[in-house]
Amino acid sequence: MNLNELVIKVSGDFISSPWWDSQDSPGVDRIKEASEHINNGEQYASFKKTEEGSYLLSVLEAYECSFNDADWLPYEIVGLPIDKARTFIGLVNREVAKYGASRAIPYLRQHYESLTK
Repeated sequence: MNLNELVIKVSGDFISSPWWDSQDSPGVDRIKEASEHINNGEQYASFKKTEEGSYLLSVLEAYECSFNDADWLPYEIVGLPIDKARTFIGLVNREVAKYGASRAIPYLRQHYESLTK
């Protein structure tokens, strides 16, 4: 699995999660972590060493922590309120599918900036 496929798969899992409709129930939907999808620590580490991999995997990991923590109810993810975080993960999925990981990063940074205003 390459980085594009990984980001599209995991962000798609977040998009379709029932968690968005049951935010008052911690741990309602455990999302399989990105590292579990590839099951190869060396490959995951190599993704993290690239600029696009570092950015995208840190985003996915932040969502993983929020979704998979059975004892904690987040009020924001990646510094965005929940409704905007939902929008952002959809944009991650869309932009990586459209442009690929490396070309999507500038667009995602612009989207993130607009969502923080």
